[in-house]
Amino acid sequence: MSPQHRTATRGLGATLRVPGLPDVSLPALLRYSAQDPWAVRLVLLIEATGPDAPESVEWVFSRDLLTTGLVAPSGEGDVHVRVEGRTAVVELAGRAGVLLPLDGLVEFLAESYDVVPTGGESAATGARLEAELVDLLG
Repeated sequence: MSPQHRTATRGLGATLRVPGLPDVSLPALLRYSAQDPWAVRLVLLIEATGPDAPESVEWVFSRDLLTTGLVAPSGEGDVHVRVEGRTAVVELAGRAGVLLPLDGLVEFLAESYDVVPTGGESAATGARLEAELVDLLG
């Protein structure tokens, strides 16, 4: 597998917490790719409730935000991360929180840093752009 196609993916059991509603357990995926080395994707797999209802919802945010949030509450804008006991809480747009098991999240982040080490994001992006230019120019 070429360096720009390396990925880390981890399935986790998540809990969706929306104020005023009961907590909901649902599967989630964390995805990281060397093709977009600054971003982590959190995919919540939801049960469709109608023909036009989505089967998943995806949030994209900084890998650094997720990492920093494990040490101290972190975030600006729509996504905030903090730790409560053995759980990481990813707050989304101030409307919902996704609770993830801390151990699984730490393992996922370690895998993501095996894909692209700290400080290697620019090099990974450069390699991707170079490969795209080669494809374009033949």
